Amino acid sequence: MAEPFRALIIDDDPDLLMLVRRTLEFTAGWEVTTAASGAAGIDLARATPPQVILSSC
Repeated sequence: MAEPFRALIIDDDPDLLMLVRRTLEFTAGWEVTTAASGAAGIDLARATPPQVILSSC
């Protein structure tokens, strides 16, 4: 079986993180990791590189 698509979402809004995470996990079957800051996102991306990183401005 193929590994799920991995995404990292970086945003400081916990409600937005939860909404996007649940949407991608339940509708697309993605494996989603979230970070509340850019620094935390960089650490997570280095530890387990995702296929896509989503971040708001």
